[in-house]
Amino acid sequence: MVDNTDKFFEYASKYLNGKELLLAEDLEVVLKAHLLVEEALDLLINAYVFNDKKQKDLLDWFNLRFSKKVDLVQFRGLLEDKHIKSIRTMNEIRNKFAHNLGFKFSDIKPLLNAFCQPYEAKLEKVVEEEHRKEVNEVCRLKFGLCVYYILGLILTNVENKDKK
Repeated sequence: MVDNTDKFFEYASKYLNGKELLLAEDLEVVLKAHLLVEEALDLLINAYVFNDKKQKDLLDWFNLRFSKKVDLVQFRGLLEDKHIKSIRTMNEIRNKFAHNLGFKFSDIKPLLNAFCQPYEAKLEKVVEEEHRKEVNEVCRLKFGLCVYYILGLILTNVENKDKK
C-alpha cells in the first residue's frame, strides 16, 4: 500500500493521464483505475477507522473485498452518497470488463454516464473539446477524469485527517 499521498497522486497521474490512458487497452485502464481507487479507499479507511499506528495492518488482516470497503466508508460517512454511488458504479464497470472479453467503453455508455453524473459539469468543457475524436476515446477520457476526481476527493479527506 502507498503511504504517502503525494507519491500516490504521482502514481495515479502516470496511469490515468496522457499516453498511458490513451495507449492502453480499455480493460487495462479500468483495472488500473479500480486498483487505484481501492488503494485510496484503503488510505481513507486507515486514516479514519484504524487511526492508531498499531492498527494499520488490521485492514489487510480483515481482507475486505472492494464492495465491503465501500460499505465501511459509507457507514462511517467518509464520502458523500453521490460519490459512494459513483464508486459502486465504477465497480460494476470493472466487473463488466473483467468478465466480458473485448468490452470497450463505448459498450457501457449508460453505466459510464451514471458513474460520471456527479462530475458532469466539470467534464462538459473537456469532453466538448474532445468531441471530434472516436467515441471510445472520449468515453475513456471521461472515465479517467472521473476516477481522478474521485481519487482527489478521497485523498483530500485523508490529508485533512492527517492535519488534525
